[in-house]
Amino acid sequence: RAGPAGDGSTGTTASDDFNRADGPLGPSWTDISDGGLAISSQVVTGTAGAVRGDMWSAQGFSSDQYSQIEVASTQLTGGQWIGPAVRLQNDGQNGYVGLYNWNNGSPQLSVFKRSGGSWAQISSAYPVSPLAAGTTLQLSAVGSVISFLENGIVVIQVTDASFTGGAPGIMSFGNPAADNWSGGNAPPPPKFQ
Repeated sequence: RAGPAGDGSTGTTASDDFNRADGPLGPSWTDISDGGLAISSQVVTGTAGAVRGDMWSAQGFSSDQYSQIEVASTQLTGGQWIGPAVRLQNDGQNGYVGLYNWNNGSPQLSVFKRSGGSWAQISSAYPVSPLAAGTTLQLSAVGSVISFLENGIVVIQVTDASFTGGAPGIMSFGNPAADNWSGGNAPPPPKFQ
């Protein structure tokens, strides 16, 4: 499910639609040290009460990379969150994550940095209505610019140069679901709108 980028950018892209038997994500993925995600009914899901995640490890990526997921039809609840992640390294203890956080009924998007397993919010929260199934959420890191996009529109953009390298992936807290992941080497940063 990997191939060369077709958008004129240089480098590598990968994708996974999770349309296979329930269970671990498979050999193209590496679980973070907290534990991995799983496939359930052809979507990817976490574990209740726990941080989970996976990094795409079937190939290497540049430091400029993106990760994108689609919101699944099952809405989040309580304090659940799920999101695309970039520059994951150190078994998932370092990297950037774009969170779609249910926030106990006041859903929001935000960007977090995980460093040595500790979490720090590095953006303001961006309030959203409950996101419809199929909504795309993309996190990209180009140089020191970290951009979070909803349906292709930049809603959050921050600067942080803590991490380079690593791999794109997905992280969650609780058991929310997502579908249709893609990731790869990123083109120049999108403009904030």
